[in-house]
Amino acid sequence: MTSKPRTLRTGEVDEVESSRVGLETILLVAALLAVGALIAYIVWPPGQEYLYKHAEALMASEERHDWITARDEYLEPLDRRFPQNPYREQTAKWRDRILLNEAVSRSELLTAPVKTKFGEPINQVERLYVIAHAVAEEASKRGDDITAAQKWREFAGNLRLNDPEERKWRLMALQHAEKLEATIQDRRRLVEEQMRVADRAEQAGRTAEAQTIRKKLVEQYSRYIDLADIFPRPPQSEEPTRATSPGAGDRGEIKQPAGDPR
Repeated sequence: MTSKPRTLRTGEVDEVESSRVGLETILLVAALLAVGALIAYIVWPPGQEYLYKHAEALMASEERHDWITARDEYLEPLDRRFPQNPYREQTAKWRDRILLNEAVSRSELLTAPVKTKFGEPINQVERLYVIAHAVAEEASKRGDDITAAQKWREFAGNLRLNDPEERKWRLMALQHAEKLEATIQDRRRLVEEQMRVADRAEQAGRTAEAQTIRKKLVEQYSRYIDLADIFPRPPQSEEPTRATSPGAGDRGEIKQPAGDPR
């Protein structure tokens, strides 16, 4: 059995009409505020602090698209309209972070083991980067991180800072060099510390322990050129066929680093 629709009483009709009018009023006010905000933005554009704060919030994100929004919508007008703003040092760092991120993403394609059309160099700087990367990688494989770091610094030194395309690869090359140089320093600290541990063990009469530590150091680190003063390479013999004694000049011999306290 179908029930008849309920007829609204006069008071209810007035209430519905009042709600409709109220909603329309709210929407009208919101539209006027939006128009007013747009006019205010055009007539009174945001100040440098407003632009900086919005850029700062976006640059705190881990998402690249937020960084691009920060650059295009806030950093660009900030630096253009306020060239002497007090945030120049920080905004320059943010711009470099974005450029470096671009270079990192692009370098992954350029140096990927499996080549695709997207991994082909599109300009001279990218071609030079691929060459520098190959030379530096080959040097590191030989245990020569010193040469690898030098190669990256040479590449960076030939790029212009005021060209965005070249600047991003310069930042990338310097990052490679700094990582290699930090690795060299950390490696030496570790080896020298372990050698001191071996010395203390030997002084305490734990000869076998000292020999084990030194043997491990030779196995793991004697290949590195930057540690050649600690792990001397065997001299190149003028008579390769002549038998040599496994004693003096053997690669397993460890040389005390100059000035290393014992």
